[in-house]
Amino acid sequence: MKKPILFLWIIISAPIFGLDVEPALLQDTDPDALTNKIVEISSNYEKFNDGNERCLHAEADFHTVFDIVMESIIKILSDYDNGENVFPRMEEMKGLPPVPEYPGLERQWVHGTAKFLGIGADYKYTNVVSIDKNSDSEYVQHWRMIDCEEGNFREYEGFWYLMRLAPDNGRPRTYVRMYSETDFNDILPMQQTIMKMFTKSETEKVFKSVYNAASAR
Repeated sequence: MKKPILFLWIIISAPIFGLDVEPALLQDTDPDALTNKIVEISSNYEKFNDGNERCLHAEADFHTVFDIVMESIIKILSDYDNGENVFPRMEEMKGLPPVPEYPGLERQWVHGTAKFLGIGADYKYTNVVSIDKNSDSEYVQHWRMIDCEEGNFREYEGFWYLMRLAPDNGRPRTYVRMYSETDFNDILPMQQTIMKMFTKSETEKVFKSVYNAASAR
């Protein structure tokens, strides 16, 4: 791990959540056109340097409409101990006991792996998770990484946004949006190119996995 004490101090001393993107239904969205179609709203990949270290900033924003009830999706997203059975490329995910440093927030330890064309790495990190809204019509789950054991994540933050829509011919409908921002430390050769090539297909797998798991509830 590179500079673990300084790295952890930076994360803790910074605001817990700081995304500029609002968890909401994207303006001018046509829900009918999104039904069971996973659509990329935007993505961005930019290299930057921190001293002699090469870093990469990545943003991804996707949405869809699932023909299942919102509550079934919430059960999947809030099951912090079962993520490896839902999300692709996850080796283990488990909920952690609360700590005084983050009052009212859940914690989750994650071990994921990402390897494409023989290039990739394991990622072991701890998130804090906040349920910012949980009403009859909307649900917002916000996460942010607070510690990375391998030091290969610099920052990682995002949200899930769910909105209950009017049924279509008696079938339930839920708008689903996922946004994330990630800063990678000490990036691998061709990492920017590989992420551009595979982020869309990998995110589609995440959405489909959530859909399949929620449908089985």
